[in-house]
Amino acid sequence: MMDIDAQIADRVKQLRTRHGWTLEALAARSGVSRAMISKIERRQTSATAALLSRLGVALDVPVSDLLGPKERRGVLTRKAQRPSWRDPGTGFLREIVSSRSAGSAVEVVEVELPASVRVDYTLDSAPRYAQHIVALTGGLRVAHGGQEIGLEPGDALFMAPSGPISFHNTGDHPCRYLVVLEHPRTP
Repeated sequence: MMDIDAQIADRVKQLRTRHGWTLEALAARSGVSRAMISKIERRQTSATAALLSRLGVALDVPVSDLLGPKERRGVLTRKAQRPSWRDPGTGFLREIVSSRSAGSAVEVVEVELPASVRVDYTLDSAPRYAQHIVALTGGLRVAHGGQEIGLEPGDALFMAPSGPISFHNTGDHPCRYLVVLEHPRTP
């Protein structure tokens, strides 16, 4: 299996090139410095969740599309084969349980958020997907649209996110939650 930082580097460069953008153009659109984008593409640094969010918005793709190819063949993904990524700044762990495939517009991601950690995402104002957040363990607060909603194990929240969104573990232990993303179907 390919190193996740290598997948991110290759995917960012591929998408940037597909748009016909220079490093400077992507930097201007994302608010991420040219030097940082270059370091990510050259695999000299690991991107944080916040940086991936800003790059995803600029490249018009969800963060999960930066973690690897959008589609995989087959319907079975063994736990040992799940792509995972850890934010080097916060320890936030994101694991793709089930990725989108040619026959599905749904993606399932499992997240482990360390104790007292908050992860902020920058999203533009046009929702590109809907998501269900299902709390598995611990206490989770989701801030979006001027509201802050607390989730306990077993609680579920549905939203079509637009604008900034944050996830905050309010407990002393890691919390886990699922994010089920409903992407628009593409022809």
